[in-house]
Amino acid sequence: MAEDVTPSAQPKQREEAPSIPPAYRAFGLTADAYDEALLHPDKCEKWDKLMLHVRSVMEEVMTKPSTRLDVNVKVALHRTVHKLAYAVDFDVNAGFCAGMATWLLRCQTSLFDCVQEVVTARELPGDLNGFSSQWSSYVRACRVLSSCTSPLFKLSADLQLGEDLDEKLKRIFTSCVFKPVKDRLLTQLEDLLHRARMDDGDTLAAINTFMQALTWMKTTAAVEVAAFKRQAIAMSCQKYFEDWVYSSPRHIISEIHKLYEKEREVCLRLAMPSSIEEGEKVINEKVTKRHFDGIIKQVVDEMGELLTADCASASHPSLFVGLSLAGRVGLHLQFIAAARDEYVRLGKQLVGDERDSGDVEKKKVAKRKRADDQRHAAAGMRSFLSYLFAIIEASDERYDEQHNKKISQPHVSGNDVQHLITSFKEGYRVVMRSMAHPLQNVSTILLHPSLRAGWPRPLLSCLVEQVDEKDKLEDTLLFMLGKSILAGNAEDGDELVYTVRSINHFAPSFLYKVTSMLQDSTLSTSSETREGLKPNSVFILSGSIWPAPFLAASIPDPAIMVEVVKGMKEGWERLKLSYAYQHPNRRLSFLPLLSDVDMDVSPPSSAPFSLKVPVFVAIVLITLQKCGQSMTTDAVFDLLPTLSNIEKEAIVSKLTSGLDRGASSSASSLCVVPPPSSSVGNESVTLQLNQHLKVKKKKYTISCMSLHPFTLRRGLARSLDERVDKGVRESRRLLIEAHIVRVMKYGKVNVPLQSVIAEVQEAYAGRFPLSSGEVKACVEGLIARDYLKRAKGDPSRLDYIA
Repeated sequence: MAEDVTPSAQPKQREEAPSIPPAYRAFGLTADAYDEALLHPDKCEKWDKLMLHVRSVMEEVMTKPSTRLDVNVKVALHRTVHKLAYAVDFDVNAGFCAGMATWLLRCQTSLFDCVQEVVTARELPGDLNGFSSQWSSYVRACRVLSSCTSPLFKLSADLQLGEDLDEKLKRIFTSCVFKPVKDRLLTQLEDLLHRARMDDGDTLAAINTFMQALTWMKTTAAVEVAAFKRQAIAMSCQKYFEDWVYSSPRHIISEIHKLYEKEREVCLRLAMPSSIEEGEKVINEKVTKRHFDGIIKQVVDEMGELLTADCASASHPSLFVGLSLAGRVGLHLQFIAAARDEYVRLGKQLVGDERDSGDVEKKKVAKRKRADDQRHAAAGMRSFLSYLFAIIEASDERYDEQHNKKISQPHVSGNDVQHLITSFKEGYRVVMRSMAHPLQNVSTILLHPSLRAGWPRPLLSCLVEQVDEKDKLEDTLLFMLGKSILAGNAEDGDELVYTVRSINHFAPSFLYKVTSMLQDSTLSTSSETREGLKPNSVFILSGSIWPAPFLAASIPDPAIMVEVVKGMKEGWERLKLSYAYQHPNRRLSFLPLLSDVDMDVSPPSSAPFSLKVPVFVAIVLITLQKCGQSMTTDAVFDLLPTLSNIEKEAIVSKLTSGLDRGASSSASSLCVVPPPSSSVGNESVTLQLNQHLKVKKKKYTISCMSLHPFTLRRGLARSLDERVDKGVRESRRLLIEAHIVRVMKYGKVNVPLQSVIAEVQEAYAGRFPLSSGEVKACVEGLIARDYLKRAKGDPSRLDYIA
C-alpha cells in the first residue's frame, strides 16, 4: 500500500498535519509514527497498544466506578477519535480508506467487546440496593461509550466506507450492548421485583434507575444507529412492565374486594323484603348510601393516595410512572364497573320482577331508581378520576404556575406534570386493553351525559385517538345511540353533538348521521323537548361541520366549496345588517353560523351561477325559519347580491322541487305559517311562496317539515351521496321502529300486525308516505333483535318482549 502514496504527497501531508499534542506522545507516537499509523493503521503496533490501554481503562471503570476513572477513559477514547478526525482533512487515497475501514472495525469491536465481557462475566447482586449500584455503574460506562462512539459513526459516514461496514457496526452494537441487557439484566430485575413489595421505596428507586438506562438505549438506537429496529427491546420491556403493573396492586384490590363482600353480605341480611314496597325502602335507605357509595369512597381514597404518592415520588417521571398509573386506573375502572353491575343486580333482586306488579306507577318509581343508580355510578367514577383529570388538565397550552396551584397538588412542578402527561399517553393503551369492550366503553363515555360532563376535553380526545379503527367506533356509536333512541333517551342529543364535534376525530358524514338520528327522534317527542334543540339546518351549516351535506352532494370540489362558504358568509352578514336596519327595536339571535371559518369574504357574484343558487336557497329557508315572519321575495333578494330573472326562477324551482304544490293567496310573499292545531305534534311548518316573474306567472304552496332531513333529501338534495342517503334511511328506520315499540308496549300481547301497521301509517301520514311493506320490514327487524316475537299459534299477531 505504501507505493500508492507519491513522494510529493508525503511532505505535503506533514506540512498540513497539525502538531501532535503532548498527550499523544504519552503513548510513544512520534510525528513519523503518527503519519505511518494514519497511512497504514493495520500494520502499526502503536495503535494496538493504544487500544489495549483503552480496554484496560474501560475494564477498570466497570470494576471500580468513580468519577476520576470516567474522566480517564473519556480522555483516552477522545484522543483516538481526534486523531481520526485530523485524518479526514487530508487528501486520502483508496489505500488509506481501506486501511481506515479495517482499523475502524477493530476499534469499534474492541470497545464493544470490553463492555460485553464485563457485563456477562460478573455476577449480579441479589438485593435491590446492590443491583441499583451495579446498574448505575453500567449506565455510566454506557454513557461514556455513547459519547465516544458517536464520532466514530459520524466518521464512518463522512468517509463513505460503504454499507457493509455500517451493517457490521450496527450488528456489533446490537449484539454487544442490547442483547446482554435484554437477556441478563432484565431477567435479574424481574426476579428482584417479584420478591419485593409494591410500595417498597427501593423498588421504585431501582425502577427509576432502570428506566434511565432504557431511555439511553432507545435514544442511542434512534440517533446513533438509525436503522436499528428498537421496537424489539421496547416491546419486550413494555410487555414486562405491563405484567408487573397489573400484578403489583393486587393486595390493594384484594382488600377492597374483602370490604366489598363484607358490605354486600350486610346489605343482603338487612334486605330480605316481604314486599316490593319494603324492598324499595331498603334500597333507598340502606343499599344506595351504604353499599355502593361506601365502596366507591373506599376506592377513591385508596387510589387518591396512590396517585398523589406516585406524583410526589417521581422526581423524574418516566414510562414506568405512566404505565403504572394507566394500569391502576384500568384495574379500578373494571372494579367499579363490576361493583355497579353487582349493585344493579342486587337492586333487581330486592325489588323483584316489576312486570308482575302491573302497576304503572310502581314502574315509574323503579325507572327513577335506576336513573338514580346511574347517577351514583357516574358520580363515583367522576370523583375517582378527578385525581387524573387534575394532571391531564394541567397539560393545557395555557398551563401556568397559578393553575398548577389550583389542582390540589402543589408538590408537582410544571416540568414533572408535562413529563407525566407524555408518559401517560405512552401508557394509555394499557387502559384500553383493560376494557373488555373498548369501543363500547368509549361510546358509553361519549353518550352518557353524566360521565361525559366529568371528562375534560383533552382526555376525551386522547381517548378517541387511542382507538385504532375509527370507522368501527362510529358504527358502535350509531348503534348505541339508536338503542338509546328506541328507549326514549335522546334528550341529551344536542350536548352529544357538541361533544363529538369538539373532538375533531370524526368525519362530517358521521356527524350528519348522528344529527339526522337525533332530529328524527325529536319528531316523536314532546314539543318541550324539541324547543331545546337547535334546528338541523343550523347545525349542518355551522363552521366546524362544513360543508353541509345537501350542498356537498352537488359541490364535491373543495376549491369550489371555498367560494360557497364565502358566499354564505357574505349573505349572512347582509341579512343581519338589513334585519337590524329594518327592525331597530328587535333583537334577532343568530347562532354563530360559519364563525369558525377564517377566510377573506369576497362578493359571491364571482362564483358561478350553479353555485349561487343552492347557497341562496339555504339562506332563504334558514332566514324564514329563524325570523318566523313574512318577508316579500323582493326584500329577500334585495338583501343578496343582484340576481338575474333566470337565477330567481332557479331559486324558486329549488325551493319547490319535490314538494307539495297548490294554490295560495295572490300576495307576493315568502312567510312562515304555524301549523294547524290538528296536526300531529308540532313538527310541520308551512312555507307559502308566491313569486311573480316577468317571464311566467306561477303560484306555489310549499309544505315542509322545518327543514327536516327527509325534506332535504327529496327537495334540496336529490344527489346526496350513498353514505349520507344510507344514514337518512337508517334514521327513518329507527324512527319507525321506536313508534312500533311504543305501540306494542301498550298492547303487550296478541296485538294484530295489521293494526300496528295502520297505527304507524296514520301517525306519519302528515310527514312522509309510509308503505305497509316498510313497516313490516321494521317489524321483522325488531323480531330478529328480540324486541318482539310472534304470538303462539297465530303468526299474524305480535307479543312484546320486555
